[in-house]
Amino acid sequence: MTTQKKLEDQEYHLIKAHMLDPDNSPLPVAQQRQLDRVKVASDLLDKSPRLKHTAEILRHKFPGLSIAQAYRDVTIARRLFTSNTVQEYDFWISWVLNDITKTIESCRSCNPPDNATITKCHANLIKLLGEKPADNIDAKLIEKNTFVIPIMVNNVMVNIDLKKLTKLDPSVRQEITRAILETGEITDVEAEDIMNS
Repeated sequence: MTTQKKLEDQEYHLIKAHMLDPDNSPLPVAQQRQLDRVKVASDLLDKSPRLKHTAEILRHKFPGLSIAQAYRDVTIARRLFTSNTVQEYDFWISWVLNDITKTIESCRSCNPPDNATITKCHANLIKLLGEKPADNIDAKLIEKNTFVIPIMVNNVMVNIDLKKLTKLDPSVRQEITRAILETGEITDVEAEDIMNS
């Protein structure tokens, strides 16, 4: 018995093909329906980021949908379609910062200045921006961590240590890139040999 991939695990080109031409979708019928619900959930989240509200509207738009499935679809929408929400959040932060700044400027230009409102605006700025970190980041702590760059070649994952990669001679780094691009494949052993040479 073969297990079917989850919608999130489907390849990008299959999801794109469904979005561009739903009538000739390469996805299984159940996933076509789920992707349609996820897209609607994404559009709803762009308008209002409240999960409960989005799940309720999703159930209304798709009769018979359970509350659990509605929340699963909303969760998938948040993972698959994040760009619009992030852009709206950035816009919202900019708008709030500008609004607080204008309020402070107008309060300072009053005669006498409205110090109570200015104090409240400063408190809101601190809430929005956060407090300054108490200590500086310890450089030794960063040095203790290992950063690995995963490279996927023909569905094979190769992990390359960033410290070792940056210490390599530029010609060796170019050789790694050439080996990956020309053959399309590089084994773990080949990567390790190149890294250790």
